[in-house]
Amino acid sequence: MYTNKKKTLDDFVKNYRKGTFGLYFAGFTEKSLNKTPHGMRLKEAKECGAYNKYEGRVYTLTIAQNAASGVSYYACVKGEAKREGLFNKDTFDDDFVRDFPREKTYCEAEEKKLDNILLKNVKTDQRYLRLLFGRKPTKVKYFTFLDGHLATPTEVADILRYETPKSISKKQENIGLKNLVACRNFKVENVIFVAQGDDIYFNDRFGQQIDMAKIAALFAK
Repeated sequence: MYTNKKKTLDDFVKNYRKGTFGLYFAGFTEKSLNKTPHGMRLKEAKECGAYNKYEGRVYTLTIAQNAASGVSYYACVKGEAKREGLFNKDTFDDDFVRDFPREKTYCEAEEKKLDNILLKNVKTDQRYLRLLFGRKPTKVKYFTFLDGHLATPTEVADILRYETPKSISKKQENIGLKNLVACRNFKVENVIFVAQGDDIYFNDRFGQQIDMAKIAALFAK
């Protein structure tokens, strides 16, 4: 299926046409969890062995079909607000800027032609692949792994006790968007693979740990 294998992520994005959907992606990232379960005091958690029990053990496998990159998050939110008719059409631009002002980001493009594709933290050398999980074309699924295996429903339920509920964007909710725009930055080392057309980049860091056929089977569930 994928005949043109790229050695690096940089090689892959050089042939990618900015803003096009059709990206097939998988990433494996450590889950951010609290040290104590909801509703439990620190002392109690330490006494019963519940304190920080999942550090370095829980990861999320993200699989996306028909994702896009190279798209401005601000522009996408603005476009969605226009589609949903949230502001007066005669004063739209001013109203939108007032209620959804641009904010300084923690990362920026490494070079202009890679803007909103490959980014770099402004304070560190950390690099990111930015993906847009769009409106109708994109399908995204998340799977929780514990100690290297797909977590059981019972394990997931316990892990959730340590997780802080998050929304895609409070600011988007505040302006009344119904279809929230999901824009995600993935550390390049956590990208398992990204593919489009005949091109594919597979991260050698994962070696034989990742079976693409198994990933496809998970996504089909």
